[in-house]
Amino acid sequence: MAEELAEREGIKAIIAGEIGALGNGYVLSGRVIAVATGDVLVAERTTAGSDQNLIHAVDDLSAKLRERIGESLRTVRSTPPLAQVTTGSLEKPPWWHVEDFTDLLDR
Repeated sequence: MAEELAEREGIKAIIAGEIGALGNGYVLSGRVIAVATGDVLVAERTTAGSDQNLIHAVDDLSAKLRERIGESLRTVRSTPPLAQVTTGSLEKPPWWHVEDFTDLLDR
């Protein structure tokens, strides 16, 4: 569905990610995918030793992907850590309702 939406909106690439269990921790992977061809342009992965390390691991994965697609190292490093700009809770925010986004799914 992301590819269809991106193609309709003229977006050239999307980011897809996965998280899976790895012992007591997690492995996170991310891919930058060309919308026109479906080719994986960049792929990275990282690990988190526990739930408490997930936000840092997402931040690390994001930085790796951003560097690999050519964003300047200075810009990547100057971005505030994710832990400073988001909640550490993995639970859904109380204000988030899937019904608010159904119009995006119907396009």
